[in-house]
Amino acid sequence: MDPNDFISHLPDNILHQIILFLPVQSAVLTSFLSTHWKHLWKEALLEPVHDVVTMEAAIETIKSFLDDFDTHYRPRNKWGFIFELGHGRGILVSSISSNGSLKLDFSASKPEFPRPFDLLLKLDLATPNAYWWLLEENHSLQTQQPSSNTTKVKSLHLISVSHLSNVAVSSLLPNLPFLRSLTIAKCNGLRSLQIKEAK
Repeated sequence: MDPNDFISHLPDNILHQIILFLPVQSAVLTSFLSTHWKHLWKEALLEPVHDVVTMEAAIETIKSFLDDFDTHYRPRNKWGFIFELGHGRGILVSSISSNGSLKLDFSASKPEFPRPFDLLLKLDLATPNAYWWLLEENHSLQTQQPSSNTTKVKSLHLISVSHLSNVAVSSLLPNLPFLRSLTIAKCNGLRSLQIKEAK
């Protein structure tokens, strides 16, 4: 360690307070400093959930969180969850940034031999508000906007989705009508990806 680095030597509870004053994007960037910092930001900004038994229940909790999330009024230290799923099924880290980027990361789960799976993502393309951002950018039309307590998730990052989590992840997408960007990474065993309109 650098002898001039006085911050890293502070107790964890003080480092948590420092992280809480950072914008969430900056706090997440501290995770690149070391494994210790990565652990610290997750402790400071993500709420641990131990009583969720299934992946489906975790996704329902995320849906509820997104419905109630408001970056203007919500305390800055509630940016997601760390789900420790029951029966050794793994860990899911879910976080959202203030710019509407949702990240679902299954990589902290125990490594397993990947089984082949197909990922079917159903998007709610028929929603009248699905293209609100095109109208805002290109026209000055007055369109009915969603309620202010609904988060506009514009980008979704799926990391290490597997055959155990693909169905639950698919069930989340119809609830993200403002999605513009999808990133899929480290999904070992993924054979095919289909994107269809939810009906």
